[in-house]
Amino acid sequence: EQFSETGIWVLRSIGLYDEVGNGIFVTGATLASQGFTTEFEVIGDGDTTPPELTNFQVTPATLDVSTGDATIEVTITAIDDLSGVESAGIVFDSPSGQQSISTTLRSGALIDGDAFNGTYRGTINLEQFSETGIWVLRSIGLYDEVGNGIFVTGATLASQGFTTEFE
Repeated sequence: EQFSETGIWVLRSIGLYDEVGNGIFVTGATLASQGFTTEFEVIGDGDTTPPELTNFQVTPATLDVSTGDATIEVTITAIDDLSGVESAGIVFDSPSGQQSISTTLRSGALIDGDAFNGTYRGTINLEQFSETGIWVLRSIGLYDEVGNGIFVTGATLASQGFTTEFE
Protein backbone atom coordinates (compact mmCIF):
# COMPACT_ATOMS: atom_id res chain seq x y z
CA GLU A 1 0.00 0.00 0.00
CA GLN A 2 1.28 3.47 -0.81
CA PHE A 3 3.01 5.11 2.19
CA SER A 4 3.63 1.78 3.97
CA GLU A 5 6.62 1.87 6.28
CA THR A 6 9.92 1.62 4.44
CA GLY A 7 12.63 -0.87 5.32
CA ILE A 8 12.90 -4.64 5.66
CA TRP A 9 9.60 -6.42 6.41
CA VAL A 10 9.89 -9.88 7.98
CA LEU A 11 7.25 -12.63 7.92
CA ARG A 12 5.99 -13.25 11.46
CA SER A 13 3.88 -16.36 10.85
CA ILE A 14 1.49 -18.24 8.57
CA GLY A 15 -1.64 -20.07 9.66
CA LEU A 16 -2.96 -22.70 7.22
CA TYR A 17 -6.39 -24.31 7.66
CA ASP A 18 -8.50 -26.74 5.65
CA GLU A 19 -12.29 -26.66 5.19
CA VAL A 20 -13.00 -28.67 8.35
CA GLY A 21 -10.76 -26.62 10.65
CA ASN A 22 -7.55 -28.67 10.77
CA GLY A 23 -4.67 -26.28 10.88
CA ILE A 24 -1.01 -25.59 11.32
CA PHE A 25 0.79 -22.48 12.51
CA VAL A 26 4.31 -21.90 11.18
CA THR A 27 6.61 -19.07 12.27
CA GLY A 28 8.67 -17.03 9.86
CA ALA A 29 11.83 -18.17 11.65
CA THR A 30 10.94 -21.81 11.01
CA LEU A 31 10.38 -21.13 7.31
CA ALA A 32 13.63 -19.13 7.06
CA SER A 33 15.56 -22.03 8.63
CA GLN A 34 14.13 -24.25 5.86
CA GLY A 35 15.47 -21.91 3.16
CA PHE A 36 12.27 -19.99 2.36
CA THR A 37 12.43 -16.26 1.70
CA THR A 38 10.69 -14.57 4.63
CA GLU A 39 11.48 -10.91 4.11
CA PHE A 40 11.22 -8.13 1.56
CA GLU A 41 12.24 -4.49 1.34
CA VAL A 42 9.86 -1.56 0.91
CA ILE A 43 11.27 1.65 -0.55
CA GLY A 44 9.67 5.05 -1.15
CA ASP A 45 7.89 7.55 1.07
CA GLY A 46 6.89 5.70 4.20
CA ASP A 47 4.29 6.92 6.69
CA THR A 48 5.14 6.07 10.29
CA THR A 49 3.44 9.02 11.96
CA PRO A 50 -0.03 8.56 13.46
CA PRO A 51 -2.80 11.10 12.91
CA GLU A 52 -3.28 13.90 15.42
CA LEU A 53 -6.55 14.79 17.11
CA THR A 54 -6.99 18.58 17.09
CA ASN A 55 -10.58 18.97 18.30
CA PHE A 56 -13.32 16.97 20.05
CA GLN A 57 -16.92 17.87 20.90
CA VAL A 58 -19.88 15.99 22.35
CA THR A 59 -23.43 17.43 22.31
CA PRO A 60 -25.86 17.82 23.91
CA ALA A 61 -24.56 18.01 27.47
CA THR A 62 -27.76 16.54 28.95
CA LEU A 63 -29.99 13.68 27.69
CA ASP A 64 -33.30 12.29 28.94
CA VAL A 65 -33.74 8.54 28.44
CA SER A 66 -36.82 8.19 30.66
CA THR A 67 -39.30 8.37 27.75
CA GLY A 68 -37.26 6.90 24.90
CA ASP A 69 -33.87 6.54 23.27
CA ALA A 70 -31.62 9.60 23.03
CA THR A 71 -28.74 10.46 20.74
CA ILE A 72 -25.47 12.25 21.32
CA GLU A 73 -23.44 13.78 18.54
CA VAL A 74 -19.64 13.50 18.50
CA THR A 75 -17.43 15.67 16.32
CA ILE A 76 -13.67 15.35 15.89
CA THR A 77 -11.10 17.17 13.82
CA ALA A 78 -7.94 15.29 12.90
CA ILE A 79 -4.89 15.77 10.72
CA ASP A 80 -2.52 13.28 9.09
CA ASP A 81 0.63 13.99 7.11
CA LEU A 82 0.78 11.37 4.33
CA SER A 83 -1.79 8.59 4.03
CA GLY A 84 -4.80 10.35 5.58
CA VAL A 85 -7.17 9.56 8.44
CA GLU A 86 -8.91 6.18 8.10
CA SER A 87 -11.00 5.95 11.27
CA ALA A 88 -11.71 7.16 14.77
CA GLY A 89 -13.19 4.80 17.36
CA ILE A 90 -14.90 6.63 20.23
CA VAL A 91 -16.04 4.95 23.48
CA PHE A 92 -17.98 6.38 26.45
CA ASP A 93 -18.49 4.65 29.82
CA SER A 94 -21.51 4.90 32.10
CA PRO A 95 -21.15 6.27 35.65
CA SER A 96 -20.77 2.77 37.12
CA GLY A 97 -18.53 1.57 34.30
CA GLN A 98 -20.93 -1.33 33.66
CA GLN A 99 -22.29 0.06 30.37
CA SER A 100 -20.56 1.57 27.38
CA ILE A 101 -21.52 3.07 24.04
CA SER A 102 -19.34 3.59 21.00
CA THR A 103 -19.08 4.56 17.37
CA THR A 104 -16.49 4.44 14.62
CA LEU A 105 -16.17 7.43 12.32
CA ARG A 106 -14.87 6.75 8.80
CA SER A 107 -14.70 8.69 5.54
CA GLY A 108 -18.50 8.76 5.23
CA ALA A 109 -18.63 10.84 8.42
CA LEU A 110 -16.39 13.58 6.94
CA ILE A 111 -18.31 16.88 7.05
CA ASP A 112 -15.52 19.35 6.26
CA GLY A 113 -12.04 19.24 4.77
CA ASP A 114 -10.38 16.02 3.63
CA ALA A 115 -8.59 12.97 5.01
CA PHE A 116 -5.47 15.04 5.69
CA ASN A 117 -7.21 17.80 7.67
CA GLY A 118 -10.86 17.02 8.25
CA THR A 119 -13.80 17.22 10.58
CA TYR A 120 -15.89 14.09 11.17
CA ARG A 121 -19.31 13.82 12.82
CA GLY A 122 -21.35 10.87 14.01
CA THR A 123 -24.06 9.91 16.45
CA ILE A 124 -24.31 7.39 19.25
CA ASN A 125 -27.64 6.06 20.47
CA LEU A 126 -28.31 5.80 24.20
CA GLU A 127 -31.19 3.40 24.76
CA GLN A 128 -34.19 4.16 26.93
CA PHE A 129 -33.52 3.32 30.59
CA SER A 130 -29.74 3.43 30.13
CA GLU A 131 -27.89 4.24 33.31
CA THR A 132 -28.40 7.83 34.44
CA GLY A 133 -25.64 10.11 35.60
CA ILE A 134 -22.46 11.41 34.03
CA TRP A 135 -21.10 9.35 31.12
CA VAL A 136 -17.40 9.91 30.47
CA LEU A 137 -15.27 9.52 27.36
CA ARG A 138 -13.06 6.45 27.85
CA SER A 139 -10.94 6.86 24.73
CA ILE A 140 -10.53 7.72 21.09
CA GLY A 141 -8.49 5.43 18.86
CA LEU A 142 -7.38 7.35 15.76
CA TYR A 143 -5.80 5.55 12.78
CA ASP A 144 -4.46 6.49 9.37
CA GLU A 145 -4.77 4.55 6.11
CA VAL A 146 -1.61 2.49 6.69
CA GLY A 147 -2.40 1.55 10.31
CA ASN A 148 -0.47 4.12 12.34
CA GLY A 149 -2.55 4.94 15.36
CA ILE A 150 -2.86 6.79 18.61
CA PHE A 151 -4.99 6.06 21.63
CA VAL A 152 -6.12 9.17 23.49
CA THR A 153 -7.86 8.80 26.85
CA GLY A 154 -10.76 10.94 27.92
CA ALA A 155 -8.72 12.04 30.93
CA THR A 156 -5.99 13.36 28.62
CA LEU A 157 -8.50 15.33 26.56
CA ALA A 158 -10.20 16.68 29.69
CA SER A 159 -6.82 17.89 30.97
CA GLN A 160 -6.44 19.77 27.67
CA GLY A 161 -9.74 21.57 28.22
CA PHE A 162 -12.07 19.47 26.07
CA THR A 163 -15.54 18.55 27.31
CA THR A 164 -15.50 14.75 27.56
CA GLU A 165 -18.76 13.93 29.31
CA PHE A 166 -22.53 14.19 29.11
CA GLU A 167 -25.36 13.49 31.54
